[in-house]
Amino acid sequence: MFHHPKIRNALLFFLVMAITIFFIIGRESSHRQRDTIVEQAPIEAPDTYTPNELGVCTGRRWPADVPPLYVITPTYRRAEQIPELTRLAQTLLLVDSLVWIVVDDADEPTPAVVNYLQERRICHVYLIARMPAKFQKLKNPPRGVANRRKALEWLRKHAKKGGAFYFADDDNTYDTRLLDEIRHTKKVSMFPVGLVTQLGLSSPIVRNGKIVGFYDGWIANRKFPVDMAGFAVSVDFLNARPEADMPFLVGQEETKFLESLNFTLDDVELLSSNATTIRVWHTKTKKNNKAILGAKKLNYKDSNINFLQEQIWR
Repeated sequence: MFHHPKIRNALLFFLVMAITIFFIIGRESSHRQRDTIVEQAPIEAPDTYTPNELGVCTGRRWPADVPPLYVITPTYRRAEQIPELTRLAQTLLLVDSLVWIVVDDADEPTPAVVNYLQERRICHVYLIARMPAKFQKLKNPPRGVANRRKALEWLRKHAKKGGAFYFADDDNTYDTRLLDEIRHTKKVSMFPVGLVTQLGLSSPIVRNGKIVGFYDGWIANRKFPVDMAGFAVSVDFLNARPEADMPFLVGQEETKFLESLNFTLDDVELLSSNATTIRVWHTKTKKNNKAILGAKKLNYKDSNINFLQEQIWR
């Protein structure tokens, strides 16, 4: 019977089909098993970064030989707040061993910011620090100082030994290569910042590998005329100087903070290829005015428009 050509061909056909189906099922099962293993893999995150101040660490890599990097971002409530935090978060997600310290100028946690941070797979700490009332009504108040002071306070309490911190405003643009360099700062590091002041650049002036001055659109009487985005500091170096702090002095925040660290130019480490490459830029988002819904022309009741407007103009 099996010698009959039609029967033999039919049997071979069914045999090939059975082997093929078995192979496909086995491969899909293997994929499902591998996916399940990945999803169930334990999340490694240092407990020291969750200090009951709305601090959360999730699913990021913490190589043992990579010093931690603490990125301090002051922020405040405005229509552009979430978009700018989103842009910065997309960069920080590419960096390992990173703790993002977001400090909101608010009297109480901002739900939109808290929700956004909790949805990110990024190790973060959310703090609030309101600008003191005596400064709030000034035409040119010392913005971001209360935020940064609060972050420094957190660092002194919770940061592990090693690593460095960096003041990264939420409206700037950062190259991940700079962030990976910063984490190895031993004392204080400095580097160029692009698209800042009328000169379009803030940078140490370097000759023969040494800082001989500063190029900045506003030198004034500052000992360290640098931009806030143009330097980083070692956590251990900060902790060895418990009196170091940032004053509420407009235009003097950077230099007075650096002066309080008590170091010389010989201590400064030059990053970004010996300060010859720009890897951080001031990029300002256009400020938006509250939209007029045009309710007289169209009825938005029971539609998605009011809900979307609330997300922007919250």
